[in-house]
Amino acid sequence: MGRAQLDGLVVLYTYLQRISVYDRVIDGLGAGRRDDGWSGPLGEVGAIIGRFDRGTRLDAAEVAHLLDILDTVRAAMRRRRPDPDASLPERLAVVAGDLHGGLHHSEGVVRWGEIYDAAAARRHRQRAVAHRGLVNTVNEYVARAGAGGVLGAEELARIDAWFTKVCTGSPGIERDLRRAGEALRGQGGGRSVC
Repeated sequence: MGRAQLDGLVVLYTYLQRISVYDRVIDGLGAGRRDDGWSGPLGEVGAIIGRFDRGTRLDAAEVAHLLDILDTVRAAMRRRRPDPDASLPERLAVVAGDLHGGLHHSEGVVRWGEIYDAAAARRHRQRAVAHRGLVNTVNEYVARAGAGGVLGAEELARIDAWFTKVCTGSPGIERDLRRAGEALRGQGGGRSVC
């Protein structure tokens, strides 16, 4: 049960990061208001992940609370569903959120693997390195756009390619969140989502 629950926590944390980064970028680029309500759930879920070990099981109250957070995340992701005709600030926010989420997912699977599957931890350490490079690149683009700088044609093409990939994967969000809920309830053998 703990394997599945940690799996669900990793996915929940990934989406919390994705939303938080999206909101920070939108706010930083002056394209919308930031929702500051994500730091509490991020801290809570991160702390639970940090204390997990082979013997850890979430109790019924923790599961209920996490499922409430998951419902809030589901609604937030629906409101942030990428629009193919989005402005550059929105495209940057979508891409930055997705890339940061991917980095945190890889790091979460490393944590999961350290407890349950060393081979998975090794694989995802390599993915985390690759994701960190992508995150650094998109952070540079966001910083430049936020400072009034101009992004070149190559950079815009790269953002568009990333954005298209996120739009294509968008229908999988509901599936991920449904599976995360099942995992938090202890259903499945673990690594159903990760």
